Amino acid sequence: MNSSLVLWGWEKKKRTMLRYIKAGDVFCFQYDENTFCFGRIMLRLVRFATIAEIFDYVSDKPVISMEDIDNGCRMFPPINLDVYTLFDRKLEGEWRMVGRYEDFILEDVDDVFFAYGDSPAMKLDMHGNEAAITNEEAKTMLSLAFMGDPHVKELVKEFLLRNKA
Repeated sequence: MNSSLVLWGWEKKKRTMLRYIKAGDVFCFQYDENTFCFGRIMLRLVRFATIAEIFDYVSDKPVISMEDIDNGCRMFPPINLDVYTLFDRKLEGEWRMVGRYEDFILEDVDDVFFAYGDSPAMKLDMHGNEAAITNEEAKTMLSLAFMGDPHVKELVKEFLLRNKA
């Protein structure tokens, strides 16, 4: 169980350099003028490959609590977030780190696999293990392609439309 969450808020870190982004970082991004979404870095694979989850908690303010995170779920399966463009270079959207779990432990990811490449395609799990797979198997897995601001916002839009109350 992750327990040592430190939240510093939206205004403290307008930019986070790539080398300081790590598993357990909690982030916020502005979805539209009135809506903020939140997520967490789950895994840093290599220099730019960073697996993240987007929480199903949305707010009209860039504020989240430990309770909001603990009571929430993922909007959609984990994604390979383009942290270089979003947090370091600030080239797309408004994304900021707002906190960090100092003792982050990766949980509930044994059934999460990403596919990349072809001939042979490769499978990557959330523990960094790789294995060759068929191209047909690869089609059934999450893509390891980078996702930037417009890609993530489109996934959020689909989630919000599906879950309108």
